Amino acid sequence: MKCALCSHEMIEKRTNYIADLETCIVIVRGVPSFVCEECQETYYVTSVAKRLEEIVEAAKAAMTEIAVVHYSEKIA
Repeated sequence: MKCALCSHEMIEKRTNYIADLETCIVIVRGVPSFVCEECQETYYVTSVAKRLEEIVEAAKAAMTEIAVVHYSEKIA
């Protein structure tokens, strides 16, 4: 896979996703990602992006200021 920004190779790795929602911050650890070896741009496949949306929405509803969640964990 090539980076859309600089055309260098992307590598698969686990990264952290941070969502700053103004009233709270959600950190999701261990997210499956593709990261450019050159510019460090990070991409997520559609299923991962959808899961991140679910995690962030669930954490936002359940918290007041900050949450750190592992990607594979279920949020109630």
